[in-house]
Order: sequence, then structure tokens, then C-alpha cells
Amino acid sequence: MYGILANSTAVLGALSPGVYKKCPGHPTCPRWNGCVSTSTNGGVFRLSCVTDYNGPIIGTAQANLFVDCADACSRRTGCTAFNMKDNFCYLLGVDLGVLRVSNNDVNAGTQVKPATEQEPAPGSSTCDTTINCPNDDYCRYKTNDKSYITRCNYDYYGGDIALGPTDSLTDCVNRCSTFVGCVAATWVGGMCYLKNGDYNIVYNAFVDSAHSTLTVVFAPLFVLLIRSIYRIYFHPLAHIPGPILPRLTSLWLHYHAYIGDEASTIRKLHQRYGPYVRVSPNEVDISDADAIPTIYVSKGGFPKAKCYANFDIDGHKTIFSTTDPDYRSPRAKAVLPLFSTKALRENESAIWGCVDRMVDRLREEANTKKPVNVLNLARSLAVDAVSTHLFQENYNGVTERGPVLSVSAFVDAYVAVGRFFYLPNTVFAWLEWAVTKFSPDQDTDDSMSLVDKFVAAVVGNTTAKSTTYPGRLLAIGISDAEVKVQCKDLVFAGTDSTGMNLSIIIRNLVLYPEKYQRLKDEVMKNATLGPDAQDAQALPYLNAVVKEALRLSMANPTRLPHVVPDDGWTFKGTYFPAGSIVGCSAYELHYDPLVFPQPETFSPERWLSPTEEMAKYWFAFGAGSRACIARNLATMELQFATERLAKTGALDGARTIQEKVEIYEWFNSKVKGGKIELMWG
Repeated sequence: MYGILANSTAVLGALSPGVYKKCPGHPTCPRWNGCVSTSTNGGVFRLSCVTDYNGPIIGTAQANLFVDCADACSRRTGCTAFNMKDNFCYLLGVDLGVLRVSNNDVNAGTQVKPATEQEPAPGSSTCDTTINCPNDDYCRYKTNDKSYITRCNYDYYGGDIALGPTDSLTDCVNRCSTFVGCVAATWVGGMCYLKNGDYNIVYNAFVDSAHSTLTVVFAPLFVLLIRSIYRIYFHPLAHIPGPILPRLTSLWLHYHAYIGDEASTIRKLHQRYGPYVRVSPNEVDISDADAIPTIYVSKGGFPKAKCYANFDIDGHKTIFSTTDPDYRSPRAKAVLPLFSTKALRENESAIWGCVDRMVDRLREEANTKKPVNVLNLARSLAVDAVSTHLFQENYNGVTERGPVLSVSAFVDAYVAVGRFFYLPNTVFAWLEWAVTKFSPDQDTDDSMSLVDKFVAAVVGNTTAKSTTYPGRLLAIGISDAEVKVQCKDLVFAGTDSTGMNLSIIIRNLVLYPEKYQRLKDEVMKNATLGPDAQDAQALPYLNAVVKEALRLSMANPTRLPHVVPDDGWTFKGTYFPAGSIVGCSAYELHYDPLVFPQPETFSPERWLSPTEEMAKYWFAFGAGSRACIARNLATMELQFATERLAKTGALDGARTIQEKVEIYEWFNSKVKGGKIELMWG
């Protein structure tokens, strides 16, 4: 949830429920805006339609009705309001922040009267021979010499070890008491789910549960033991090899994602364990490119994992971040024509103009005899090209004279999201709020403000009749607020990846002067042909240089996680159960020595006669319908820039400064130190 921080507690406390109309069970918006619902323990909450409070998020609950969210909030200590979206309640603490009325996907509830009933202590009452919810919430139920605490209207989500029909929660708990390894039970709609302790507790008005008192008394050790045994020996992915730690906990994956060595660490594991490595209890990294068609291509591929939603911007899904094909399809269909070969050809003179200005700036900087950060210049070309082609408005990054491109802090902030890519969405939302509130960064704020102003001006000057990227989205009825977000996402992705890839091309041409000379010879020979000269995109060695740099660049090095569908998946005799998360990474595929001999070496020659295996293992832009939507534009930028660098001799006499360029292997990689520098003279 997003918004500007402010303290609104006093305002909320001043409201009186007496001035509001009473809500129905599930009020619709905007008709019932301002109505109030009373929770089962006497708390009163006012509905605010199309409203999104900032936070802090102190908990979540699953609920289908507004009154269910009110119940969840009134029973959570410290909760004063909630945001409701997609059948989930995001419970909010005291410092709510200024509300926003621009988010059509979110409705909110604010407490106008606190609960009158006090929550009972766990086990303070004793159930009789049967459990009757909701009256027997928090009661102690004994069966087969074991005690259980009931939780009416709560779902113990996950950790299933068995299921089957029963007539009641009582029968369900009785079954748990005789089932080895069962420490909790959930009953819903006549179905009993037995749990091993590896579950999350979420509020759900249609579900009742109970857990063993043993998990209260000995929870830190007993639950850990049961969970560990289950994950190692009985989990549906127990047959997939991998180190003991990632089989036990996802903390291993979160740690390596955070410190930025995930891809290289997992590559070492593949060398030890083979093509499948279990990298967290429910996730598998696959190094066999034969898996790509099924995971990413056939029939649209497997669904994207929920963690992609961590890349949502300002509370909106983007064409990239959404996991919903029905959401993505009309938006992608509207803008895809802009990335076609025909559209790019028609506008190539504008892209050439961006390239020429960048090369001129590079030569100007080279003449100063001072270190030149080519990563910064490559980013300036990327943002200028993407804005010129898609918005018909040049950002003019090349003309900036500061030490760092003004958009870079904005880009780097979104790159840093990759540290937390695999976090559950609710945990990520809380973390994002905490970082924004307690660790603000002025440079990032200033950069984001500049991008916001640029995008706002672009969208503000665009009509639905325009054929630009924002115009095409407006034409299908997308709101101005979302169109701005989709444009911001383009600025980020187009600047970051292409900037990284071009700077790697430049660095390798300087490191390998014989390859730079071969490129120059091809380009200059072609230039002498006059009207018969080939397009830059048709020059064999030039394209080999670009493709080899893309193989080495690692702009997006980590796994692209997708979810195995309901029927499960068998790949080369290995079964992957429904709900497990699988994926391939460019890092592992591009550095396979059996496919690319001496994989760390820059060798464009390998692409002059590529093998079928090389084509199969090529993964620079992903694969299938969810592959990078701007890959044609990005490739054209790289081809044009490489041609012009060779034709002008802009890299003549250049030498590298850093012995090695190191990166943080996040979802979008980040160069350590933020510089790739060259020196002339």
C-alpha cells in the first residue's frame, strides 16, 4: 500500500458512528461509501470507497466480506484501519498516512468505535464433547489424551499432510489426535485438513481451526523438528537434490538474493547436484534448456510466481509485474505494435539521432583525458531512445552534465527491489513501508520526482488518439494514474538493462582490441559500398558482438520463477508437484561450458556458426509470450550504437580502469560501485 506519511489518528478518533448509515453484509462501492459495519466484538468501522491508506501493515487476513475485515481488525491489537483488496485485508496500525482516492482496486475501513469485548485468553474455557464455532473460540478441547486450542474463523494456511471429509471440526480434531505428525487441523465445508506445523494463520470467516497445546508449550523446538522432518523426507519435492539448508528454509534463498551472489552460488550447486537443485523448500532451479518451452512458451507457459507483484509500482500492476494474464493481455496487445520491426524501421532515424548524440558525448569526454563512466553514458542513450521512440518526447539524458544521470537513482532504487524479490508480498509491503519511513534517501527522492514530472507531462500532453505508448493505453480505457505507472516501468526497464548491456559491449571491445579491429573492418568495408551498404542489423560480426555481449552481460542473471499448474509436471522422468515453483536462469544457461566452451571468454566468433544447442540455451530476453516486450527496440539500440562506435573509431586508444567489473546478482543486476570506466591517452 502506498501514500504520503502523516498522522491521522486524531481525525479518526473524532468520528462518531452515529452519523453513518449501516452497511449491508458486503457493501458495494461507490453506492455504500460512508456506511458503517459492526464487528462481532462491537468494533465499528466506516467504509471509504476507492481509498488506500499508507500503513503501517501490522497483519493480513483473508476475507470475502467487508464485515470480515472489520472482525479481523477489531481482534488485532493496535489495528485502527484496513485496506481491502482481492479478498485480502491489510491490517494497519496507528500512523495511517494520508489517504489516496486514485486507487480503484482498493477500499478501506477505518475504526470509529473500538471493540467492547475483550479477547479471551487461549484455553481459558473448556469445550464440551463437541466444538461449536464461533461460540467456542479459544476454548480447550481434549481428545485421546491430547489438548487443542480452537480458533474459530481462522484458517491455518499451508502445511497440509493429509485431508479428507469429516462432519465437523470436532471430528477433524479427533482425526488429528491419532495421525502421526499432526499438530493442527483446519475444517472448511466438510473437508478436514491435517497440518504439520508449517502453516500461516489468516482470518477467514468461513474456516475454523484448532492447534495442539504442545505447539504452544514447546513450539520453538517441536514445530521446527516436525517441519524439518517433513521438508526433508515427506515434502513433495523431497526427491529433488540440494544442500540441507535450502531444503529446510527459504531463508537460504533470501540471504543469497540479498547479498547478490544467488546466480553464481546456484551455478556451483548445479555442478555438484545436476540439472535440478532445490533452492528453497518449494522452489527448484533447472539448468536444462529443454525445460524452457514448457515453463515459458507452450500455451503461454506456467503462471508467474506471486513474487513478481513485488515489482508493482505505486500500487498498480504493470505489464511486467502482473501475474494475471487477463490483466496483461489487453495492455500488451495495445502497445505491441510499437515494438514491431515495421514500427522501429519507420522511426529508426530518431533512434540513430540518439545514438549519434551519445557517441559525440563519449568522444568529447574522451578528450578530457579523465576517467569516463561509460555505464552512465550508456544509460543516457537508453533513456533517450526509449522515451523518443515510445513517448515521442526525448528525456535528453545525453545533454546532462552532472556526474550521474538524473534518472539513475530512480533506476537503482527499483534495481534494489531485487534484493527482496522472493519475499511474500505482504512482508515486502511492510518492508517497503519501513524503509521509506525510517531510511529515506534524498537523492532517490529527487530522482523519482524528476521521473514523475517527466512522465506526468508526457501523459498530460497525450490524448487517446495518439499512437504513442501512453496514447495506446489511454485509448483502451486505462486510467491516467495507471498509464503513468506503465510509463515509469518502461523508463526503468529500458534504461537499466540496455544501459548495462551496451556498457558491457564497450568494455569488451576495449579489452579485446583484435575483435574491435575486426568489427571496425566489417563496418568500414560496408560503409564503402554506398547505396549497396547493408543495414547495421545485417552485419554478421557486428551482430555476433552484440549477441556475445548479451550472453555475458547478465543484466538479468537470476531465475525467472513460474508455478507448476494443478496437474503437476513430469520432465525427463522427474515429477514436479502442483504449486511448486520452477525456473531457469540466464546465468546458468549462458555459462554452460558444454554449450559455450570457455564461457567466461568474450568470443563473438562463436555466433558466426551457432549450434542448435546455443540457440536453445539463449535466454537473454526470456522466452515465450512473457519475454521482454521491448527486446526488438533494445537490440536495435545495441546494434546501432555498436556500429557507430566502430565507424567513428570512438574507442581507439581507450583502456579499462577496473581490472574486473563485479555485479550484485539481483533480478536486475547492479554494478558494484556504479561505474564502468575507460580512460584515453
